[in-house]
Amino acid sequence: MWDHPELQRLDELFPRYWDGVLTPAEREEFEQILRDHETARQALLQMSMQAVTPEPRTSPPLRLPEPTPKRWSRRRLLGYASGGLALGLAGLLGWRHWRSEKFGTIRLDSVRGIVQVNRTHQVAAGQVVSPGSVLHAVGPGSSADLHLADGSTVSLTGDSYLGIESQRLLLHQGNASAQIQPQNSIQPIRLATPSVSVSCPEGASFTLNSASRVTEVGVRQGQASVSDSSGNFVDRVRAGEVLAMRSSGQYVKEMLTSPPTAYQLDLSQPLPQGWEVGYLETTPEGPAICPEFWFDPYHAAVLSQIRSNNLWTRGMVTLYPDSLIRVRYRVNRPGHGQLVIVVRTESRHRTDSGVIEVNDAFVHSRPGVWQWLEAHPRDMLDVKEAPKFGPPWVGFRLIFNTYELDLGLRIADFRVSRDGGV
Repeated sequence: MWDHPELQRLDELFPRYWDGVLTPAEREEFEQILRDHETARQALLQMSMQAVTPEPRTSPPLRLPEPTPKRWSRRRLLGYASGGLALGLAGLLGWRHWRSEKFGTIRLDSVRGIVQVNRTHQVAAGQVVSPGSVLHAVGPGSSADLHLADGSTVSLTGDSYLGIESQRLLLHQGNASAQIQPQNSIQPIRLATPSVSVSCPEGASFTLNSASRVTEVGVRQGQASVSDSSGNFVDRVRAGEVLAMRSSGQYVKEMLTSPPTAYQLDLSQPLPQGWEVGYLETTPEGPAICPEFWFDPYHAAVLSQIRSNNLWTRGMVTLYPDSLIRVRYRVNRPGHGQLVIVVRTESRHRTDSGVIEVNDAFVHSRPGVWQWLEAHPRDMLDVKEAPKFGPPWVGFRLIFNTYELDLGLRIADFRVSRDGGV
């Protein structure tokens, strides 16, 4: 398939990389090829796009891979992230068995930013969502509000995919907020992820977060019944509670609290469940997070990144303009890069989101030396996707990005403080 030996080797390693089963030696070889050859990174992009291209509707239904509690699969993660799996799942939506009387007409009440249907064309407010569609809110500043025939509403936040099935709305990835009216039908409206199904016959207001290995259900008003992917009842979530279900089937239920104004990422422990991109490495100075090359759907390119888990429902930290953000890091050589914190409003039920960024974060770095990057949110707003709402901002995802280059970035500490906090 490829003329050069390095690309031929990349082609051999790609299926094992895609399934997340590379040995440590293979992983180092794979990363070295990507570091040394720009053509290899373009080849990885091409192979990734081919791998997530959906099958025609006439093909047999796709089957979801069984989740593993030990390690997330590249096939699962990249499929979710790029939307290929979301569109492939559209083949499961039951085109011939759609019953319009279940939901009636679903209309887009409002659209902010870029929202696509089936990743082919943009939609606008007032449009009716056709059966079998998959909606994609592209980027952190995008969102969509859906109005159901019974008066219920579902809002989709940025970087999220929502499929319209015959008897449920399926959140493949990202966050959704729902205000469900009391149900009179025998089969009430259900929202679901690949891991859980949520119903509220008596009506409820709740948020739903779907990540690669964790689903969260947080209820503001009323109560919601949660079942697993097989339809078995799991638990009832009441107002003020959040249930987190892992792909292994284990779950915890806690009270919802406001995110703190001080935060520190504890690298003495394994990375949190649902951590998307990056892995822990033991260095002589202690543990550090290393970036990985992966397909970023927003930039439509293979980039070297670290991406935390999505904490929309719980929130990671509450940020004010004068909060102090500190990152201890090291690079092998200076270069362009970003520190990005994705933020929402204090209300987890609003769909507004945005990002605060430090651009060119590593341009003036000293090679091979541990150093501190410091920033205040008030100085991180001069970006395209800056939040259009005022402080305080709730950070729910952390990203380090060095674009197409691996600068040898290592992150040993990330912390936020305010008013003398830790």
